[in-house]
Amino acid sequence: MVPDLVNKYLKMWLWILISLEIITKVHGYSDGIFPESCDSMLPVHTNRNGILYKPQSTDPPFEITYDPAPHGQPITVYLKSKQSNKFTGFMLEARKTQDVVGPAVGKFIMLDSRETRLLSCHSSLDNAVSQKLGSEKRLFKVNWTSPQEKDLDYTFRATFLQYFETFWEPMDLDVKLSSPTTTSMPSTTLPTTTTPITTSTTTPITTTPITTTPITTTPITTSTTTPITTTPITTSTTTPITTTPITTSTTTPITTTPITTSKH
Repeated sequence: MVPDLVNKYLKMWLWILISLEIITKVHGYSDGIFPESCDSMLPVHTNRNGILYKPQSTDPPFEITYDPAPHGQPITVYLKSKQSNKFTGFMLEARKTQDVVGPAVGKFIMLDSRETRLLSCHSSLDNAVSQKLGSEKRLFKVNWTSPQEKDLDYTFRATFLQYFETFWEPMDLDVKLSSPTTTSMPSTTLPTTTTPITTSTTTPITTTPITTTPITTTPITTSTTTPITTTPITTSTTTPITTTPITTSTTTPITTTPITTSKH
């Protein structure tokens, strides 16, 4: 009878241990509370012997994407499954690209309160996010706003957990934010630079009076001067015109006689 009683108690304790193990597993990846994981972003999951599970060495079948937005505007971040695999747990943070090992920055805004749990790491509110329930999912989205600083380079870092003992190293996605000043500047400078008003008005005004005026290039002064100067001096006194009428009519009888007599 004693052995039966011992077996009964052993079975009872065995069921208690099994129940505690199940509760621990469910609690480990369903409530999304990782206060000790703010820096490493890895879940602290152990087996029944207290040995930590290690992350997978393969590439995770999941990815991080986002919708771009200017600096200061909410950015929608997506955690997706690349294949048919589903994830049950995750942790997401944003850090400065120049200091990826530093603390989480910015603030997350939940889009689905049933699936989202906002976390506060290093006394900063809502700078990390995790799952609220351990349901299987292929897509999760949340909004994030950047801090009020001049930095535009940030990195989203996420850890995906498929099962209690199956999870991966954190993966990174670099984000380049566009500043609001650069988006407004092109709209003001482009119209002033491309306006053809100044070019079209100056071109006809300068070319018309200088090139087309016939006043400087008129040949009137040179054409009147040339015939007047050369005609009386050189051409009018020449022998073809003057000699023929004068020698025949008037000069021949009177002039030849005195000239021949005085010479001999």
